[in-house]
Amino acid sequence: MPVGQALPTEQVQCLKSWIESLTGANPPPTCETCGTTACIDVTSDPTHCGACGSPCTQGQICQNSQCVGCPGGQLSCGGTCIDPQTNNAHCGTCGNACSAGQSCVSGVCQCSAGSSVSFAQQVQPILTTSCGGGACHLPMRGRAAADLNLSPAMAYHSLVNVASSQCSSLKLVLPGDPGNSYLLNKLLGVRMCQGTAMPKGATSLPKDQLDLIGAWVCSGANP
Repeated sequence: MPVGQALPTEQVQCLKSWIESLTGANPPPTCETCGTTACIDVTSDPTHCGACGSPCTQGQICQNSQCVGCPGGQLSCGGTCIDPQTNNAHCGTCGNACSAGQSCVSGVCQCSAGSSVSFAQQVQPILTTSCGGGACHLPMRGRAAADLNLSPAMAYHSLVNVASSQCSSLKLVLPGDPGNSYLLNKLLGVRMCQGTAMPKGATSLPKDQLDLIGAWVCSGANP
């Protein structure tokens, strides 16, 4: 085969190589699993540093198969040395993430000075497109989801200084405090009392839109 002619040499070699890979003549590379289903890099994994079952102590990272401490002033968070004075994901301590619109300054999540965002012109269009789509938070099919009406005429008064129906200890939007504004928790998918991240059934909002909403809250959540 093929009838009446021979395959070119390069095609024959290609088929031979493929068959050899199936029969184990050229087995795929293996990796260390350390009893898990994932490949473990013992040169950098702090739970299996240098060998399986050889964890680093708290405050150390695994570097070139050796447990080492972080430089002065830095913390080991998730096996990586970070500066808690400036790291937005670990501000002041491991796991303390700054909310959208904030930055880590001297170990404290702070709003950017001088930011000014218009709710009507910049935030409302995002809510209308991403949260009102499919009538989720628009009263077009009876009651809006979670009784949260985000139509242009009602959104501002439905959000600012209004207690969340899912997490009554938090306001949906607390002016000047994005970290305690439940709207941002839902958009970021963090510290939620119940339900799922929003927009429901969709990917998260783009970072620039999240930062814009966060900056609006930070700057006082003005109309």
